[in-house]
Amino acid sequence: MTKASQARELLAKIPMFEHVSGGDLDALVALAEPHDAIAGDTIFRAGDKPDFCYAIALGCVELRMRDAEHAAMRIGTGQWFGALPIYREEPRAVTASATEVTHMFRVPLDRLRRLLDERPAMAIQVHRDAARYFAFLIYELAGQLKHPFF
Repeated sequence: MTKASQARELLAKIPMFEHVSGGDLDALVALAEPHDAIAGDTIFRAGDKPDFCYAIALGCVELRMRDAEHAAMRIGTGQWFGALPIYREEPRAVTASATEVTHMFRVPLDRLRRLLDERPAMAIQVHRDAARYFAFLIYELAGQLKHPFF
């Protein structure tokens, strides 16, 4: 399997991009860069300026809040992270580190924003999918906290 076909297959399964297809998906895949890390590598640190979002092709990444002893979460193959700065251009809130050999594709946030600006129909779909996913996470969190937000 080529890197491009691997990136295409992976990105098409990411909740934010799951309804992107055809030429829009091709344009997104063209932005994706392979990025590898070994256990202990820091991918980005809390406080860093966000520059990429990541999709994990194989491996595991730990996300840790600044100065936290324990990981806030671990994510692995088929999952994504680092995309929130598309909507909120703030410094990174977490440190992301590989816990094993991890193969990823990263998409430059500035180029992704530009692509969405150039393709309004794609942007609408990406934003809809992202909103659905973020709503799902909020409902999950509300359930865990036993707090009826809605």
